Amino acid sequence: MPTSITVGSRAGAATECRPSERLALAGHGPGKPRSAGAQTPQIMTDAAHAILTRPASEATGHTYIDEDVLRVADVTDFDAYRADPTSTEPLAVDLFLNGDRG
Repeated sequence: MPTSITVGSRAGAATECRPSERLALAGHGPGKPRSAGAQTPQIMTDAAHAILTRPASEATGHTYIDEDVLRVADVTDFDAYRADPTSTEPLAVDLFLNGDRG
């Protein structure tokens, strides 16, 4: 399910954050089919916090990808966000990304 959050807007300039991988939402959890290859919504919360604590002049009016934001904030353990920590299935890229972000 594609998801994004608008973390602020000012003078018509919205700031958006998108997930890099599929999110496991309500009804998904360890051992449930849609959890394998998905991340918890906590990754979006942490990314939004990182954006909102930046100076507004730097952050406003951009579209961000959650993992990119967190890498800049020195987060390196993305396995902590896996919806099913026992899954070895690769994370599923969000529908709006093509898997090649650079």
